[in-house]
Amino acid sequence: MKKAATVISYLFHPLLIPTIATWIFMDVAGYWFMLTDKGQVVVLSVVFIFTFLLPALSVPVYAYFRLISSKEMETSKERVFPMVFTLLYYMGGFYMLNSLPLPSFFKGFVLAAIIIIGVVLIITSFWKISAHMAAIGGFTGSLIAFSVRFDAMVLYYIAGAILAGSIVAVARLIKEAHDPPQVYAGWGAGFLISFLMVIVY
Repeated sequence: MKKAATVISYLFHPLLIPTIATWIFMDVAGYWFMLTDKGQVVVLSVVFIFTFLLPALSVPVYAYFRLISSKEMETSKERVFPMVFTLLYYMGGFYMLNSLPLPSFFKGFVLAAIIIIGVVLIITSFWKISAHMAAIGGFTGSLIAFSVRFDAMVLYYIAGAILAGSIVAVARLIKEAHDPPQVYAGWGAGFLISFLMVIVY
């Protein structure tokens, strides 16, 4: 069971969620994006590079300088330094995306991701809140907010996000990476922040 939980944790890694979400938003909200195929590739590439590739490539550097003992970063203390740099990478990505003619709700989603990382970073300094659940909760909140704001029919995606969140929650508990309060708090924080930002931005 723990091997399956590990695979699920990697498949729904917090750093992958923004890229997955961007691809889905461009699929269901193509009218608002009004991008050519090349434009979609550019946006996806920026999101992928700044929210996944750069943070992921930095992990061996953290390990080399012994800032972390393993790529799992099992303790709260180990997660603080990498999350600071991840926050900076996300801010760089937002800076680039903000200069493009993208819909406001999507920029709100990216800004929400930055805020979520900041909140998780602060909480992580004294409590091991689940970053996995914060990411999937944020994605779920953004989808529901998009549906409410534009009366868009994205029920299947919302159901899929909720199902994925449930699976990830169980996986994190099976791995004993978090206890139930840390899982619930992560999902709730991510959901609330992303929902509000997509609604009002």
